[in-house]
Amino acid sequence: MVFFVSISTASGGDVAWNPAINLSAAGQNADAPQVTMDESGHAITVWYRYNFSDYIIQGVSSSDYGVSWSAPVNVGQEGDSPQVTMDEKGNAVAVWDWHDGSDWIIQAVTSSDYGVSWSMPVNLSAAGQDAYAPQVTMDEKGNAVAVWNRYDGSDQRIQASASSDYGVSWSAPVNLTAAGEPALAPQVTMDEKGNAVAVWYGSDGSHWIIQAAASSDHGVSWFIPVNLSEAGEHAYDPQVAMDESGHAVAVWYRLDGLKRIIQAAASSDYGDSWSAPVNAAEDGVDPQVTIDESGHAVAVWRWYGGPDPIVQAVTSSDHGVSWSMPVNLSAAGQNADAPQVTMDETGHAIAVWERYDGLNQRVQASAVADTDGDGTSDILDECPEDVNKIAPGECGCGVADTDSDGDGTPDCLDDDTDSGSNGADTGGSGSSGDDDGNGGGGGGGGGTCFIGASANSLGY
Repeated sequence: MVFFVSISTASGGDVAWNPAINLSAAGQNADAPQVTMDESGHAITVWYRYNFSDYIIQGVSSSDYGVSWSAPVNVGQEGDSPQVTMDEKGNAVAVWDWHDGSDWIIQAVTSSDYGVSWSMPVNLSAAGQDAYAPQVTMDEKGNAVAVWNRYDGSDQRIQASASSDYGVSWSAPVNLTAAGEPALAPQVTMDEKGNAVAVWYGSDGSHWIIQAAASSDHGVSWFIPVNLSEAGEHAYDPQVAMDESGHAVAVWYRLDGLKRIIQAAASSDYGDSWSAPVNAAEDGVDPQVTIDESGHAVAVWRWYGGPDPIVQAVTSSDHGVSWSMPVNLSAAGQNADAPQVTMDETGHAIAVWERYDGLNQRVQASAVADTDGDGTSDILDECPEDVNKIAPGECGCGVADTDSDGDGTPDCLDDDTDSGSNGADTGGSGSSGDDDGNGGGGGGGGGTCFIGASANSLGY
């Protein structure tokens, strides 16, 4: 007797997310949310909000993986484009661009209590020219790196500054790009060993292309930039994430005729070299990405495939080499914009974005679900609808790997669950269970039975 068993496994497209909730208050527009999270479920989201006279940097904190959030607090005044990072001890750094009355200056603040309270701002960029679009990252030892673009009188240049005391003080800025080579929209990531990767889009003389530079000393000095996207079409808005093993993922969108394609490239050597780009989705812009130590990555973006832009997400389980099919995070019916995403090492991911509610822009959030309630996030759970399993095993999701007779073969593959003989009594030689010597063993020779068993229909 032969059993035919259908085995079902979960793919990245099966990851579920909780319903969106509002973080900012009603009554005025809130824009440009950013989010970070540690391994214990502490999360911080920052944004800027109009208060009838100024743009205020605000923040909220969560201690339960983004399920619930504090009331907003004011972090800075007259600010725009905030960014935030946090370590495992509750130390956080937020940066933004601030207008000093003459120029836009990059500022930073720090928190030592998971974003509940914040320091006074300090200036990072030099006065005299406008600086925009800051980004920041920090490791567990207090080393932080901030990058931004700054006008040099002729072109936009990418600059960086480093801190070794959790963002309290900062080095003088250094240029990552050469004079005469315009560059915009930098992003940065760093591991615990001081390896950092920055990405941006720069001009090759004909098109905007995605470029990257690496650092091995916590962002104090940088190697020569390399190109990530292919020549021949414009590419914009790169994002980058890296784990502690040197696996980095960069995402961006690239024009392909009339389409805007979300693309990704992967590195396994701390950003020194990169794979050829792969397409992750069509008709998307503003991609964001995060990665954990096990090779799981999540990317989100704004998708234009319907009447209103909505936020979509994909997942990867191989360090960004391949990706799942997209799923929708925000509801249809109103525009959703500016998505951001973060993830910890236990598969808990949080996405935030802004969405119009008919009167104002509101900040919303969604967290990856635990569909079967077994305590394992759907990102890590290969059987997200089976409370008893997180991996298919030999029998598949929905089917227990029970071995009733203890012969080392699970019941779903064992044609004899009583004798402990591992199916050896299937006839043939007559040497087992042949009382009358006629060669017909007790198992009954010659017959083959195929049983098609659905992985979701077999009980325990």
